[in-house]
Amino acid sequence: AQNLVDFNLETGGVATAFTVLLALVATAPFSHAGRPAGWELKFRLGGRLAMLCVPLFVAAAAAATLYSARNELGRQTERLLAAAAKGPAEPCSDGALGEAACTMLEHHPADFMAPLVLGKAWLEGKPRKLDRAAHWLSRSLLLFPANATAHRLLGRALFMAGFKEQAIVEYRLACKWDPRLLTAVTTEVMRLTGEPGLAIEATPPSGKNYLAVARNLKVLGQRRAAEKAVRLALEQDSDLLPALDFLANLALDDGRLDEVAGLARREIQLDPLHDRGYLLQGMVLLRKGDVKGAEKAWLEGLQQVPDSALLASHLVRRYLSDGRLAEAEAVVKRLQSFAPSDDASQARLNAMLGRLHEAKGMLYEARNDYRMAWQLAPGARFYLLDVARMEHRMGNWDEAERIYRQLLVEGFQPERMKKQLEEVKRARERGTEDAMRKVWLEQSKGEEGLP
Repeated sequence: AQNLVDFNLETGGVATAFTVLLALVATAPFSHAGRPAGWELKFRLGGRLAMLCVPLFVAAAAAATLYSARNELGRQTERLLAAAAKGPAEPCSDGALGEAACTMLEHHPADFMAPLVLGKAWLEGKPRKLDRAAHWLSRSLLLFPANATAHRLLGRALFMAGFKEQAIVEYRLACKWDPRLLTAVTTEVMRLTGEPGLAIEATPPSGKNYLAVARNLKVLGQRRAAEKAVRLALEQDSDLLPALDFLANLALDDGRLDEVAGLARREIQLDPLHDRGYLLQGMVLLRKGDVKGAEKAWLEGLQQVPDSALLASHLVRRYLSDGRLAEAEAVVKRLQSFAPSDDASQARLNAMLGRLHEAKGMLYEARNDYRMAWQLAPGARFYLLDVARMEHRMGNWDEAERIYRQLLVEGFQPERMKKQLEEVKRARERGTEDAMRKVWLEQSKGEEGLP
């Protein structure tokens, strides 16, 4: 539909192909049994006229190709985007953006990019003009109604102008056309209003959408709003296991153990192979002081889901905390036979091997296991912390300090990292003093042997 309005977008492709097809239809001999009918011959071109069409076709194709090359959309779009960084402007006004927008609107009047860039420039530039931003963003949406970016920018402009209800509608449409914007929209609404209820209201109603917003609200410190969002997710899809997991974790943090137990039973009923259901059952029993019951729940889960690295890792930690090395080793060996090949499961397996080796005093092997886990799951910083701990225990102060500083810069448990750095500093000083004392003692022994 856009090409019908802005035909020069496809001049070289559409126009040329149409001309060739028309020439073929006009000059093709209709071969069939018998003589051609009179109406078939009526549309055929004469010999001289057909010969004349050939150079005309070549000339038309050359002109179309030249015009398309001179007004190529991609090149003009790049020029427009580069000019937008120099500040807002109206089309055909003085300045780089005005000239670039004027050219785009003249050659490609049905393309949505020029109005979008103009609206964004007025929204983010100085001076900011919300009325002009809304004007151009609305025009962009008329040309491309499913443009999620334009909906989001228009929502921001309307919020700044005080039209909250219309802004919520635009944000909801942005997330509808591109669910990847859910996190960005939630954060933006919270920044503009500080009202988590509006962030939930701006979410297109679906279980997965509400769950994504709930996770983001939890990261932003809005636990109650996160719980409200995840309950809305379960209203949309009561069988959504990730939403049940999320709600159970919130309830567990708040100490609502009976609710967690009910959610765990529901998860296992929905999917007997869902290992987090068994994990939650064990966590509830552990919080109640029933250690044996927790171990039994996790073992039963491991029988149902023998490849669950999640359940195995909790069992191994439980056993190692009690010094039961043989039982922990049995769980690890069993998991080695069943563990899936995905990176996350293999990372957990290597971390378990590292804890087992660490408990046995095999620090070098433990360090290698933790390092392998970190390489398989580079986003899990606690594996890197395990590597640093091993370097620390082995006396590799420089490497331990480097990793602790890296984790501190990344914002991972900053208070703990500062304490670890202080410990490394003290350990290095003690090591230096011990080395100096050793040298002094050796020198003293040598001096005693002199005549």
